Amino acid sequence: MFTSSRNALYTRFSLNDWNAANVTNYTASDKARCGAEKVRLDAARLCREANDKTTRTQNDVGRRLGDRIGDIEYWKTADLLERLGLVVLAMSGAM
Repeated sequence: MFTSSRNALYTRFSLNDWNAANVTNYTASDKARCGAEKVRLDAARLCREANDKTTRTQNDVGRRLGDRIGDIEYWKTADLLERLGLVVLAMSGAM
């Protein structure tokens, strides 16, 4: 007999070997898929959290700037009224 004919009669792996290898590969790929899904969900959650925090921070900064602008306007007005009062006192004292 020829060598190739003889090798065809005796296979290197049995059907059970192939089935076991397929089950092992399937299990490994399923675990990898589950891990990738977890990573994808965690990334989406982190994106949402970062977006929410950014929105909260922007709102807080906007409120603080508004408060600061209001304070500046108040102090400008108070300073102007105080100066006007001093001018009026100086003018009434000069008469």
